[in-house]
Amino acid sequence: MMLRALTRAGLSGSAVILLSGLSAPAAMAGSTGPVHDGSFDSGRVQAFLDRRVPQLLREQKVPGAAVSVVDSAGEIFTGGYGYADLAAGKPVVADTTAFQTASIAKTFTAVAVMQLAETEKLDLDADVNGYLPEKAKLPDTHPGRPVTLRHLLTHTAGFAEITEGTAAPSAERVSALGDYIVRYQPARIHPPGRFVAYSNYGIDLAGYIVQTVSGRSFEDYMTQRVFAPLRMTRTAFMQLDEARRRLSAPVPYEIIDGENRPVPLWYANGAPSGGSYATVTDMGRFLRALLNGGELDGRRVLTSTSVKAMLRRQAGPQPELRGPGFGTFQGKGTGPQWAWHTGDESGAHAEYALVPERGVGIYIAVNGDGVAPDKLSGVRDVVIREFLTTFAGVKPYPVPASPAAPGRDLDSYTGEYLATRMSEGEAYELFLSAADRVTVTALGDGTLHTSHPVLPDRVWIPAGGETFVSADGTDRLGFIKEEGKIVGLSSDGNPTQNYERISWYASPMVLLPTAAGALLVLLGALAWPVAALGRRLRGRATPPTGRAAWQAQVPAVATALICLGYLGFLTRAASDLASLSTGTALPFSLVWVLPTTVTVVALAALSWSRGWWSKAARVRYSAVAAGAVVFLTIAARYGLM
Repeated sequence: MMLRALTRAGLSGSAVILLSGLSAPAAMAGSTGPVHDGSFDSGRVQAFLDRRVPQLLREQKVPGAAVSVVDSAGEIFTGGYGYADLAAGKPVVADTTAFQTASIAKTFTAVAVMQLAETEKLDLDADVNGYLPEKAKLPDTHPGRPVTLRHLLTHTAGFAEITEGTAAPSAERVSALGDYIVRYQPARIHPPGRFVAYSNYGIDLAGYIVQTVSGRSFEDYMTQRVFAPLRMTRTAFMQLDEARRRLSAPVPYEIIDGENRPVPLWYANGAPSGGSYATVTDMGRFLRALLNGGELDGRRVLTSTSVKAMLRRQAGPQPELRGPGFGTFQGKGTGPQWAWHTGDESGAHAEYALVPERGVGIYIAVNGDGVAPDKLSGVRDVVIREFLTTFAGVKPYPVPASPAAPGRDLDSYTGEYLATRMSEGEAYELFLSAADRVTVTALGDGTLHTSHPVLPDRVWIPAGGETFVSADGTDRLGFIKEEGKIVGLSSDGNPTQNYERISWYASPMVLLPTAAGALLVLLGALAWPVAALGRRLRGRATPPTGRAAWQAQVPAVATALICLGYLGFLTRAASDLASLSTGTALPFSLVWVLPTTVTVVALAALSWSRGWWSKAARVRYSAVAAGAVVFLTIAARYGLM
């Protein structure tokens, strides 16, 4: 749930409570003993978790965590660590503290869809418009290529990312699922099936179809048909305030000025993609059901065929690489294949990993952002990674012995690639374009180099065909070909989206500096009233000019002021992206500046035909007009209009 996870924040509690929370006993109340068939050494698993989890909580200043490890026979170990509420000194209790699952809710939604497909109430390959009321139907953007439930569950429907509307400013303004689906329908920017592009809306639409076809609310369906049969008694879809009252949800924290602060209460739209809460004990039961082919304690929620379909690769444009299943993703590395899903909100992070070949699963949830040394080294990520390598036998990729590729021209892969999970027609597109792109260069020694604005640079060694292995063996890169041309890339490390190759003139690194330069030229108009005021204060004569010529400066100055004001609001939004999701970040649109811009362009032409000012002054005015046109054209490209 990318946007919701980007910025919801705040925290409280004294430094004393914080420090005591970070040095809490290794396993807090709620830890339970091993209940399994002995295929895994529960003592060794517990020793690993009791050592590593508290250590990471201390190092990264995360208040609390809970973990559950299960196999097909039962529970191996479940435990709580640290604090659910720092100010109250309330510990995490594994059996009763219901953490936010965030996007892991997508797996629950996929289970519901698969249930209805098993009873033939849904067809995974039918046009979803056949299940939707007229007002919610998708436009025929790509004739002959309808969106199906298979596309929705694998994030290949081709939707643009949406920001506005994913959160509500108050409980009273939370949208009903059907209203949300209709009001905030995104553009379809890729043909269905072409690329993987993680989509909250796509899963929300799948959940709405469950609601429509079943004839009951989505929340009721999930409780009655999924959670109740599995005896997941402390799992539900609800808002955070209700989860705190009914499910003992922990306080989510983020770091501000080096201290933990509670995330302010917020309200989400679109429950199917991320609106659930669950204890780790309940999540252990859910994982056990999947490991047992859809059955737990004699109660079946899915057939084994459906479970296998959920956990195996179902889509992706590069067949040699990992891809999405139904509500899951394939994990990277060699050894046993595994499936996973993460969940992220501000102050709440969770993940599960299932290794069907080994019959084992792990789930971990934390209630703080912490101070991870880099994007991929949070408490959750480290615990999952180390568990898989230590207990499940997942290993790095073999690195080719020689990086050289004699005679092979790698220039066909070079260029810039933009994330396929991209907004369109809203301000968030600007931030995504700048922050999520990959630049590929050939190093000349038979290897490729990739750079990313927020991720580490990597070197890639050819591994056959269009596939490359990272020099450290931790990831694979695959290039996507269409009609003999490279059009994109994907990686095992992030199967949730691909990257589409773009032309140099469409690059954010070309467009954004151009827009900045154009804005500076436009802001030159603000010098005119300043200069006029200076002349008046010094008692100097005003240069002779006609009234029309003087009035021509007014719309130019107005254009510059509106653009400058908008830039101020946009800068504020960059530090508080959650305000974009509620639609409160930008109180006005750059559409407001179109009338003054048209006027400036027209007057620039008149200044030449009627000989206003000196030639130098006409050039300056025309430059301001051109700056306005260029800036607004690029602004429109990034959804700022």
